[in-house]
Amino acid sequence: MRVHQKNFLIGAVCSVLWLLTGWEVMGQNFIYPTPQLFSVSFEGNNSNEYIEIKNDIDGSAYSIPHYIASSNTKKPVGFVRNTKPKVTARFTFNCNKPPQQILVRGDVDGQVGVYPQQTVSTGLVIEYPATAASTALPNSVRYFPQYKIDWKISFNNGATWLDAGSSVNPLYVTLAFPLAEIPTPFDYLWYQTLLHIGCEKGSGATDIPTLLAGVWNYFKNRNVTRAHDGAALQYYGSWDCTNTTTGALIKNKDGQCGAWTKFLLDILKVQGFQESGNYWIITPIYGGTSEYGFYVKTWTFAPTGTSGIPDFPFLNRWGSSTLPYSLPSGPYNWISPEVTETAPSPGQNQANPISRFNNHQFAKILGQYYDPAYGENYPIQSSGFPLPNADGALSAFYLSGLLPPNTFPVDVVKSNPIGVQHNSSGASY
Repeated sequence: MRVHQKNFLIGAVCSVLWLLTGWEVMGQNFIYPTPQLFSVSFEGNNSNEYIEIKNDIDGSAYSIPHYIASSNTKKPVGFVRNTKPKVTARFTFNCNKPPQQILVRGDVDGQVGVYPQQTVSTGLVIEYPATAASTALPNSVRYFPQYKIDWKISFNNGATWLDAGSSVNPLYVTLAFPLAEIPTPFDYLWYQTLLHIGCEKGSGATDIPTLLAGVWNYFKNRNVTRAHDGAALQYYGSWDCTNTTTGALIKNKDGQCGAWTKFLLDILKVQGFQESGNYWIITPIYGGTSEYGFYVKTWTFAPTGTSGIPDFPFLNRWGSSTLPYSLPSGPYNWISPEVTETAPSPGQNQANPISRFNNHQFAKILGQYYDPAYGENYPIQSSGFPLPNADGALSAFYLSGLLPPNTFPVDVVKSNPIGVQHNSSGASY
């Protein structure tokens, strides 16, 4: 009688708790609560499978745990294609008399046991040990906005399974393992935006040409955005922009041509691809002055010029002693200009970027020239060097400096003549 009374009391207490809390699992002589998912962490089977993605703003790693139920934290994770991610999961189990062991498994997209069932010990915290998926990720570049694992628990050796919560994470699948990070001086890290653009726009690719085609179709629209918040990334959103690295472009949402060139090349680096001679710069051909540059199309010329310099007949007088334009984003402050901008060449998320430079930088990939700042391709001349002026990218060349009797500096300008008027040089990035 005393044993039966004990069992009755336990059962009665658990039945009351079930009415109050929703406990629902009958086990032996009393009722168990269903464990609830607390956190999930991802890892790889070796060092060349799991990609530790970096935060776009501060460059810190998205460290474990990658999913936290209480705060709905969903950190991005990355893996190389055709690999089997490992996961560890933790559950809370509020029971004073838990069973010694239970079964836990993870299902993905209706596929039962993608993360196979494991027998685990119980306590206030239940841990599903680091376990590799039973099926590999796709053998192609992919982006899963919501990689969802539905967690199941069984108290009766698999006869019935109960929902214990679901974890959701953005998951990126790359073509290959990323090239090593170079924090200084290039600020190249495995930023989320780099993986996001490559994996989303190159989805389905099994080689670099296919991936590049998808990425470049995105760049051509000149509406590139940051991954975590959708913020627009601009080319000279501010005309005094000083950002020249990938990290600075992503963090500050603005960059010079050099930053955009590195950004495109770094998207390929996180897919494991790099070439020599991939970074190109053009400068005007003229005798040794740093004050020589060009106007990016389109500018209109007066019928005649008044500079008095035959090679550079047109005169644009600055409206200040420091800059020929107003900050933060124009317009030009010329005084009675003889060369005026009539149709700016639009750049990334900027309809009117600055168009007066002493150099320009762009990428060479798989034998072709790509200018990510403008979303434009450049043709190749027979020698293998780019000819952006043949594509109509440049309107004019200028010299700047003091020209008496003008008080402020001036630009003396010539229209872009037929033929090559610039130096081209390639380097490796």
